[in-house]
Amino acid sequence: MNDNKPTFKFEIAFFLFAAILLALIGIRFGGLTPLNIGICVVLLILAPILTKILGKKYGTEAAVQNKMEKIDAISEEDLTARIKALYTGRGFALEHYESEFPGSHYVCVREGTRNGEAFSERGAVLVICTDKIIHIEDFDNFRLEMKQRGCTQGMIITTSRFSPEVIDAAKDALITLWNRESLRDNLNI
Repeated sequence: MNDNKPTFKFEIAFFLFAAILLALIGIRFGGLTPLNIGICVVLLILAPILTKILGKKYGTEAAVQNKMEKIDAISEEDLTARIKALYTGRGFALEHYESEFPGSHYVCVREGTRNGEAFSERGAVLVICTDKIIHIEDFDNFRLEMKQRGCTQGMIITTSRFSPEVIDAAKDALITLWNRESLRDNLNI
């Protein structure tokens, strides 16, 4: 229902505009004629169609498409810099590590005190800029490296998508997945 509110508001505004226009035409030309009423009725009937056309060109659909184009064009270095800034802003220290697998690999560590008790978090982060789907083999390689480095949680970030197997496996492995839509929603790109 929330998705329809902007369209509904536009249609109400368009209806009010058409009604005011009809009244002005009637006043200006000394009365309402069938032609004047017909023009306003046609405008009212075309309101949903005009909403779609204008929405695609100037509305939220255009903004979403523009953000997706930016995600497609982002370099791995730029995306990695944004992710590093996100983690360091939350108090994590990031250590880069070399891997035989593609992408930028990091271990992130945060220590502190929460509710009067000391805590330590250690996780792995993988940033992959690609247009190929991330398959279960890539996920399993990351999970193995995560365990080798003593990490209890992880995050894979990609400009692409994940296979259904990866999505299912991540639920049980304490690994967060960010695909291109997640990047669009969570980063100010």
